[in-house]
Amino acid sequence: LAFVGILADAGLFAIAVREMSRQGASSKLQGTREKDEFILGNVLSMRLILIIGAVLLAGFSAQFISSYPPEVRLGIWITAISMALSIVAGTLSSVLQARMKIQYFSGSLVIGKILLATLIFFIAQNAGLFGENLLLTMFWAGVISNVIFCSFVAYFASREVRIRLGFDFDWWRKTLKVSLPYGFALILQTLYLRIDIILISILLSAS
Repeated sequence: LAFVGILADAGLFAIAVREMSRQGASSKLQGTREKDEFILGNVLSMRLILIIGAVLLAGFSAQFISSYPPEVRLGIWITAISMALSIVAGTLSSVLQARMKIQYFSGSLVIGKILLATLIFFIAQNAGLFGENLLLTMFWAGVISNVIFCSFVAYFASREVRIRLGFDFDWWRKTLKVSLPYGFALILQTLYLRIDIILISILLSAS
Protein backbone atom coordinates (compact mmCIF):
# COMPACT_ATOMS: atom_id res chain seq x y z
CA LEU A 1 0.00 0.00 0.00
CA ALA A 2 2.82 2.41 0.79
CA PHE A 3 4.33 1.55 -2.58
CA VAL A 4 1.11 1.98 -4.59
CA GLY A 5 -0.14 4.86 -2.46
CA ILE A 6 2.64 7.12 -3.69
CA LEU A 7 0.85 7.15 -7.05
CA ALA A 8 -1.94 9.10 -5.37
CA ASP A 9 0.45 11.97 -4.69
CA ALA A 10 1.67 12.77 -8.20
CA GLY A 11 3.54 15.74 -6.71
CA LEU A 12 0.27 17.57 -6.10
CA PHE A 13 0.87 18.23 -2.40
CA ALA A 14 4.08 20.14 -3.07
CA ILE A 15 2.40 22.15 -5.82
CA ALA A 16 -0.59 23.00 -3.60
CA VAL A 17 1.61 24.28 -0.79
CA ARG A 18 3.78 26.25 -3.22
CA GLU A 19 0.84 27.90 -4.98
CA MET A 20 -0.87 28.88 -1.73
CA SER A 21 2.36 30.13 -0.15
CA ARG A 22 3.19 32.18 -3.21
CA GLN A 23 0.40 34.60 -2.29
CA GLY A 24 1.75 35.12 1.23
CA ALA A 25 0.63 33.57 4.49
CA SER A 26 -1.81 36.31 5.46
CA SER A 27 -5.47 35.64 4.68
CA LYS A 28 -6.08 39.40 4.83
CA LEU A 29 -4.90 39.80 1.26
CA GLN A 30 -7.83 40.41 -1.06
CA GLY A 31 -8.79 37.26 -2.92
CA THR A 32 -6.35 35.03 -1.01
CA ARG A 33 -9.04 32.97 0.69
CA GLU A 34 -10.94 32.43 -2.55
CA LYS A 35 -7.79 31.43 -4.41
CA ASP A 36 -6.78 29.01 -1.65
CA GLU A 37 -10.24 27.45 -1.81
CA PHE A 38 -9.88 27.09 -5.58
CA ILE A 39 -6.45 25.42 -5.31
CA LEU A 40 -7.39 23.12 -2.44
CA GLY A 41 -10.67 22.09 -4.05
CA ASN A 42 -9.09 21.14 -7.36
CA VAL A 43 -6.11 19.36 -5.78
CA LEU A 44 -8.46 17.45 -3.48
CA SER A 45 -10.57 16.34 -6.44
CA MET A 46 -7.52 15.14 -8.38
CA ARG A 47 -6.13 13.26 -5.41
CA LEU A 48 -9.46 11.57 -4.68
CA ILE A 49 -9.45 10.18 -8.22
CA LEU A 50 -5.84 9.06 -7.80
CA ILE A 51 -6.66 7.51 -4.41
CA ILE A 52 -9.45 5.41 -5.90
CA GLY A 53 -7.12 4.24 -8.66
CA ALA A 54 -4.32 3.40 -6.22
CA VAL A 55 -6.66 1.49 -3.87
CA LEU A 56 -8.11 -0.56 -6.70
CA LEU A 57 -4.65 -1.28 -8.11
CA ALA A 58 -3.31 -2.44 -4.74
CA GLY A 59 -6.39 -4.41 -3.76
CA PHE A 60 -6.87 -6.29 -7.01
CA SER A 61 -3.18 -6.96 -7.67
CA ALA A 62 -2.78 -8.45 -4.17
CA GLN A 63 -5.44 -11.05 -4.99
CA PHE A 64 -3.13 -12.57 -7.62
CA ILE A 65 -0.11 -13.01 -5.33
CA SER A 66 -0.35 -16.63 -4.21
CA SER A 67 2.11 -16.20 -1.33
CA TYR A 68 -0.31 -13.77 0.41
CA PRO A 69 -2.75 -15.59 2.74
CA PRO A 70 -6.45 -14.60 2.69
CA GLU A 71 -6.01 -12.47 5.84
CA VAL A 72 -3.38 -10.34 4.13
CA ARG A 73 -5.44 -9.94 0.96
CA LEU A 74 -8.47 -8.79 2.94
CA GLY A 75 -6.25 -6.73 5.23
CA ILE A 76 -4.95 -4.79 2.24
CA TRP A 77 -8.50 -3.70 1.37
CA ILE A 78 -9.15 -2.61 4.98
CA THR A 79 -5.83 -0.83 5.35
CA ALA A 80 -6.42 0.90 2.02
CA ILE A 81 -9.19 2.84 3.77
CA SER A 82 -6.63 4.05 6.32
CA MET A 83 -4.27 5.02 3.52
CA ALA A 84 -7.01 6.96 1.72
CA LEU A 85 -7.94 8.87 4.88
CA SER A 86 -4.29 9.67 5.56
CA ILE A 87 -3.80 11.03 2.03
CA VAL A 88 -6.96 13.14 2.29
CA ALA A 89 -5.73 14.54 5.61
CA GLY A 90 -2.38 15.33 4.04
CA THR A 91 -4.10 17.12 1.18
CA LEU A 92 -6.19 19.23 3.56
CA SER A 93 -3.08 20.04 5.57
CA SER A 94 -1.59 21.87 2.58
CA VAL A 95 -3.52 24.99 3.52
CA LEU A 96 -2.23 24.70 7.11
CA GLN A 97 1.33 24.37 5.85
CA ALA A 98 0.96 27.33 3.52
CA ARG A 99 -0.30 29.47 6.41
CA MET A 100 2.35 28.27 8.85
CA LYS A 101 -0.15 26.48 11.08
CA ILE A 102 1.28 22.99 10.81
CA GLN A 103 0.98 22.51 14.58
CA TYR A 104 -2.71 21.69 14.04
CA PHE A 105 -1.82 18.92 11.62
CA SER A 106 0.91 17.58 13.91
CA GLY A 107 -1.40 17.67 16.92
CA SER A 108 -4.11 15.82 15.00
CA LEU A 109 -1.59 13.19 13.94
CA VAL A 110 -0.42 12.68 17.53
CA ILE A 111 -4.01 12.30 18.75
CA GLY A 112 -4.67 9.70 16.05
CA LYS A 113 -1.54 7.74 16.94
CA ILE A 114 -2.34 7.79 20.66
CA LEU A 115 -5.82 6.48 19.87
CA LEU A 116 -4.33 3.76 17.65
CA ALA A 117 -1.88 2.66 20.36
CA THR A 118 -4.72 2.58 22.91
CA LEU A 119 -6.93 0.48 20.63
CA ILE A 120 -4.11 -1.95 19.79
CA PHE A 121 -3.31 -2.35 23.50
CA PHE A 122 -6.97 -3.01 24.29
CA ILE A 123 -7.29 -5.55 21.47
CA ALA A 124 -4.10 -7.33 22.53
CA GLN A 125 -5.21 -7.49 26.16
CA ASN A 126 -8.61 -8.86 25.17
CA ALA A 127 -7.59 -11.13 22.33
CA GLY A 128 -10.13 -13.77 23.36
CA LEU A 129 -12.99 -11.44 22.45
CA PHE A 130 -11.96 -11.32 18.81
CA GLY A 131 -10.97 -14.94 18.15
CA GLU A 132 -9.61 -15.56 14.67
CA ASN A 133 -10.37 -11.96 13.65
CA LEU A 134 -7.61 -10.48 15.85
CA LEU A 135 -5.41 -9.30 12.96
CA LEU A 136 -8.30 -7.80 10.99
CA THR A 137 -9.57 -6.11 14.16
CA MET A 138 -6.20 -4.38 14.49
CA PHE A 139 -6.51 -3.25 10.87
CA TRP A 140 -9.92 -1.75 11.66
CA ALA A 141 -8.37 0.01 14.66
CA GLY A 142 -6.10 1.77 12.17
CA VAL A 143 -9.13 2.87 10.17
CA ILE A 144 -10.80 4.30 13.29
CA SER A 145 -7.69 6.24 14.31
CA ASN A 146 -7.34 7.69 10.81
CA VAL A 147 -10.99 8.73 10.76
CA ILE A 148 -10.34 10.77 13.92
CA PHE A 149 -7.06 12.11 12.49
CA CYS A 150 -8.66 13.17 9.21
CA SER A 151 -11.65 14.70 11.00
CA PHE A 152 -9.42 16.91 13.15
CA VAL A 153 -7.38 18.07 10.14
CA ALA A 154 -10.57 18.79 8.20
CA TYR A 155 -11.90 20.85 11.09
CA PHE A 156 -8.76 22.99 11.38
CA ALA A 157 -8.49 23.39 7.60
CA SER A 158 -12.15 24.45 7.39
CA ARG A 159 -11.37 27.31 9.78
CA GLU A 160 -8.99 28.67 7.13
CA VAL A 161 -10.90 27.99 3.91
CA ARG A 162 -14.14 26.42 2.79
CA ILE A 163 -13.58 22.78 1.82
CA ARG A 164 -15.23 21.79 -1.43
CA LEU A 165 -14.35 19.88 -4.58
CA GLY A 166 -13.21 21.75 -7.69
CA PHE A 167 -13.32 20.64 -11.31
CA ASP A 168 -11.44 23.21 -13.37
CA PHE A 169 -10.03 20.77 -15.93
CA ASP A 170 -7.90 23.38 -17.66
CA TRP A 171 -6.20 24.09 -14.31
CA TRP A 172 -5.82 20.33 -13.77
CA ARG A 173 -4.00 19.96 -17.08
CA LYS A 174 -1.61 22.83 -16.39
CA THR A 175 -0.94 21.70 -12.82
CA LEU A 176 -0.27 18.08 -13.74
CA LYS A 177 2.34 19.19 -16.26
CA VAL A 178 4.23 20.85 -13.40
CA SER A 179 3.54 18.27 -10.68
CA LEU A 180 4.28 15.03 -12.54
CA PRO A 181 8.09 15.44 -12.39
CA TYR A 182 7.75 15.76 -8.58
CA GLY A 183 5.51 12.70 -8.52
CA PHE A 184 7.86 10.69 -10.72
CA ALA A 185 10.77 11.50 -8.40
CA LEU A 186 8.72 10.29 -5.41
CA ILE A 187 7.83 7.07 -7.24
CA LEU A 188 11.50 6.37 -8.02
CA GLN A 189 12.47 7.07 -4.41
CA THR A 190 9.75 4.74 -3.09
CA LEU A 191 10.70 2.08 -5.64
CA TYR A 192 14.32 2.28 -4.47
CA LEU A 193 13.41 2.06 -0.78
CA ARG A 194 10.68 -0.61 -0.90
CA ILE A 195 11.22 -2.89 -3.89
CA ASP A 196 13.28 -5.35 -1.83
CA ILE A 197 10.46 -5.80 0.72
CA ILE A 198 7.90 -6.29 -2.04
CA LEU A 199 10.04 -8.86 -3.88
CA ILE A 200 10.73 -10.81 -0.68
CA SER A 201 7.03 -10.89 0.24
CA ILE A 202 6.14 -12.20 -3.22
CA LEU A 203 8.94 -14.78 -3.45
CA LEU A 204 8.71 -16.04 0.12
CA SER A 205 5.69 -15.08 2.21
CA ALA A 206 3.95 -12.11 3.76
CA SER A 207 5.36 -12.97 7.20
